[in-house]
Amino acid sequence: MTPDRFFERGRLQSRHPRAAFARESFLARIARLRGLGLENAHTTAFLRSQMEFHRTIAPLQMLELDGIADGFALDLDDIWLHLHAGTLTDLQNNATLDDGCSALAANSPADGPYVIKNRDLGGPVELVQIAQIHADGATGGMVVLGSLIAPSAYSSGMNRAGLALADTHVPVRHHRVGWLRYLLMGHLLDSCSDLAQTLAEIRNHPHCGGGTLEIIDKTGAAAAIELASTGPVIETGRLSHARSNHYLRPETAEQSISFSKPEALLNSRGRINQLVRMTHNGALAPDIKSARATMSSHGGPGEEGLCQHRSSVTLSCAVYSVRELTLEWTDGSPCCTPWQKLQL
Repeated sequence: MTPDRFFERGRLQSRHPRAAFARESFLARIARLRGLGLENAHTTAFLRSQMEFHRTIAPLQMLELDGIADGFALDLDDIWLHLHAGTLTDLQNNATLDDGCSALAANSPADGPYVIKNRDLGGPVELVQIAQIHADGATGGMVVLGSLIAPSAYSSGMNRAGLALADTHVPVRHHRVGWLRYLLMGHLLDSCSDLAQTLAEIRNHPHCGGGTLEIIDKTGAAAAIELASTGPVIETGRLSHARSNHYLRPETAEQSISFSKPEALLNSRGRINQLVRMTHNGALAPDIKSARATMSSHGGPGEEGLCQHRSSVTLSCAVYSVRELTLEWTDGSPCCTPWQKLQL
């Protein structure tokens, strides 16, 4: 895929029917972010270093952002600020959990490898979700679910080689210059075909910190990766791997804000407990129908539901079937929204 195709990939977002709404909402979010006082000499220098790092390590993904900025007539620095909003609030010791998610990568005996993710958002829902197919690239193309004015694989995706992945947000106390996972995800889908290749690429460079990835390939090899600034911590060897919005591994647990602000992540703990019970802590891999039912559930007495309708709202559920090379997703809460389907 030539560099100009990445620029055009980003620019094409501005032709979406709701592009004007997305631009207006984006500018309102930028104004609110600036009102929080996130920008100072330290954060400005950090963002500049992040830009230089990604121009070097991820030039094609940065070209996609250039195309987005051009198509929507936006300042790239504003897009860059928005992509780092969670990081900057962490750096100012003001971490919140406005963006929550629950994700599972599983190798089901019934349905084969798949990834499923609930995407949650706190506060007003102002983004425009888009499911896209990109037919070219070194891995044969990909299908992704993301948002307008964001990199293609902003939430989840799968390539034609059978590599599927999703992320979750984790507020942390430590960051550094390194991969921002929103760009890393697109890079992995554009360049990697299996889990071994993907893990090697993840280990190859430093990470900004915060967030997890749940990944599976066509052989059923799966992993959960906690993207700590001290280095990625990789969990493999189970039929299924799940994460919500805090780190679970002992090597990284102290970096999550759950260590210093446990009350902030009670919801996250409740959701991961549901997934752990469903999978018997990774020893089982449910079929897709059962996983969808769990992601659509609202819990019971003493249980946290995966489908959120309170301080956070579940915006979508996405299911990537590696065997079928399909994305099935809901543009709304999975408990009450019709399912759509894209074939890669």
